[in-house]
Formats: sequence, C-alpha cells, structure tokens
Amino acid sequence: MIFAVGLLSCLTGLAGAFSEDTDSVGDWITVAVFLVPGGWALVTAPFAGVRVDGNGLRYRGMTKWTTLPWGEIDSVEAEVIGGNSLVAEAPCVRIRGGRTLSLAVLAGYQGVRTEANARVRAQVLTVRRARASAHARGASAP
Repeated sequence: MIFAVGLLSCLTGLAGAFSEDTDSVGDWITVAVFLVPGGWALVTAPFAGVRVDGNGLRYRGMTKWTTLPWGEIDSVEAEVIGGNSLVAEAPCVRIRGGRTLSLAVLAGYQGVRTEANARVRAQVLTVRRARASAHARGASAP
C-alpha cells in the first residue's frame, strides 16, 4: 500500500517537474513536496517488514529499523490505530522498561471497525509463538 502511495506521489511530482507551467518558486516547492516523500516511500517500502527467529524480532519500518532480542519483549498485542472513518489494527510490541513499538508496516486496514482484523491477529499469534518457542529453548531468557 505504501509503495503505491509513494509511486503516485512520485509520479505527481515528476509530472509537475516536467510541466511547462512550473516556473515559480512555489511551483517547485510543490513539486518537491510530492517528489521527495514519494521517492522515499519508493526506496524504503520494498524493504519494510518484520522477521522473527530464535534470537528475536527485526523490524524495518519506513523511518525506523530495530532489532529486539526476545528477552527485551514483554508481550505482543494487536492495537487499534486511527479514528472513526479509517481504522487499522497493527501488532504492538511491549518492551521492557515501558516502551512500545508499533509494527505499523503490518497494519490491516478496514473502513469501519466491525470486527478484529484476522490477518493482524494471525501475525500477533505468530510472533507470540516464536517468542514462546525461543523462551522454551532458553534463548534470550528474560
């Protein structure tokens, strides 16, 4: 989804850059407003995601990359993001010390919240199982 938004933004910026009507500073600022974030999304979106293994969780978001060993993770829950018109759920990692990390790249969107997002709930269960398996083997024990 982010890749498509970035592509649309980038194409809009490129259209403005090659337009014969783009001649003022304000026009070029508008071009930059579309082109720069769109280009950033195009470059980072293919690498965004979450990996879990026996050692912990690796998160690559649009602006943040982090690695968390299982011993630092207290719990993983689904959290609601958004308001009345656009609602999403995303896995949220509770980290020792009270910090949280929202895994927004795994968000599942829906128009009006009527029921839990099954894909997001399955992702939460996958992370919980990997954490439990790692703790059972003694890896990164809390």
